[in-house]
Amino acid sequence: MNAYLDSSALAVLALKQTGHIDLAQRLSAMRELNCHAFGYVELRSAHWRTTKFNALNAVDKAQNLEAVEQLWRDVNVIELNPATIRRAGALSDLHQLRAFDAVHLAAAESLQRDVGKKFLRWFCFDAQLNQAAAAIGLVDGLALDQG
Repeated sequence: MNAYLDSSALAVLALKQTGHIDLAQRLSAMRELNCHAFGYVELRSAHWRTTKFNALNAVDKAQNLEAVEQLWRDVNVIELNPATIRRAGALSDLHQLRAFDAVHLAAAESLQRDVGKKFLRWFCFDAQLNQAAAAIGLVDGLALDQG
């Protein structure tokens, strides 16, 4: 089973935000974690915001950054091609999505075509993006029972 994580899921996991234990358990059954290449930039931005808004000291900041880097080393990076970018543009229009949210959706959809719907789970903590993902047939890995 493969997992596609958008930046919200990556941040929850790396920065130990609310829900990270459940997410880590669900991801432990996955063969591969996937995200598009710009997910790294979004994850680093989440790290910066966490550092700023939580007034982290230097030690905690460094530990969080190491967690970000360790997680990213475990992610299979999906490179973007012109067709995926064009699809992201169409998905942005169709579902009124922010740019990188649409890119996540298009990248996950492309991966799903490669591995099959039965073998991909979508992980995201954004309600609007999850609704768009469901509309294009991505299976929500957070909504499934672990049983």
